[in-house]
Amino acid sequence: MVGTVTVKSPVVVDLYPLRTIAQLKGVNADGVADSLGVKCTIKGVVYGINFRPAGLQFTIIDAQNKGLGVFNSNNNLGYTVKEGDEVQVKGTVAQFRGLSQLTADSLKVLSTGNTLVTPKVLTNLSENDESSYVQIKNVSFADPTQWTGTGSGFNMTMTDGTNNFTVRVANVTDAYALSLPSGTTFNVTGILTQFAATTSAPFADGYQLQPNYYTDFVATSASKDLELDAALSVSPNPVSNVLTISTSAQPEILEVYNTIGQLINKAPFTNTIDFSNFNGGIYIIKVIKGEKSSSLKIVKM
Repeated sequence: MVGTVTVKSPVVVDLYPLRTIAQLKGVNADGVADSLGVKCTIKGVVYGINFRPAGLQFTIIDAQNKGLGVFNSNNNLGYTVKEGDEVQVKGTVAQFRGLSQLTADSLKVLSTGNTLVTPKVLTNLSENDESSYVQIKNVSFADPTQWTGTGSGFNMTMTDGTNNFTVRVANVTDAYALSLPSGTTFNVTGILTQFAATTSAPFADGYQLQPNYYTDFVATSASKDLELDAALSVSPNPVSNVLTISTSAQPEILEVYNTIGQLINKAPFTNTIDFSNFNGGIYIIKVIKGEKSSSLKIVKM
């Protein structure tokens, strides 16, 4: 036989095509995820803790503060959840009581110690901010007796006087075993989750702010010092050695707290603080001027 034989490369089908988190955020009129059942790969930075010690349940968020839950019921895929890690996750989009999640089949750490975005301040909890890093301001506990420290977790109703918010304290957080935070009003930071009243669509309710740490409840006076808030910034964050604090508000005192709310350092205010002898983890620095204060979360590498 005379002729030419052409050998073509095999066609490789990517079972988990790369998608952005934003591409997976759409829902229909009943709150059902548009991407339900889609296999894909996503990337994002880890926020908070693992809410399922037997497997995985945590949130990853992109630079635009768009987030998605990552879930595996009984396998941690060899990964220990650490806030600030950038990860690549392969899996299938699923939904539980309205909360969109990627059921993870594999996970790879791309980098560590990434800076977190600034939490978005909300006056209502809605689908638009599901799995984002958010904050509610100047809120108080509507019924302090709801802080029970029992069950798989407990819900607190917090109010700013106009709007009511459900705050979920899960039993895997350090806050669960501690007492009600001291103070009258608070700024509360965490991940916006959803636990709808029904297991099937429509999913129209059940939005909850879920703090990751006890220090996500920051006490403040009823007249929050917006002047201090606006002026306060730090660098670098995460920090390995010396943290530089920038503010034009001339604070008087600088305090440092660990994740269970213990005061570990208090001194007259200076623009630098040496973190080199601190253990790795999450800290809160608090600057105080008279009866006013402002706080920021710090990650120590």
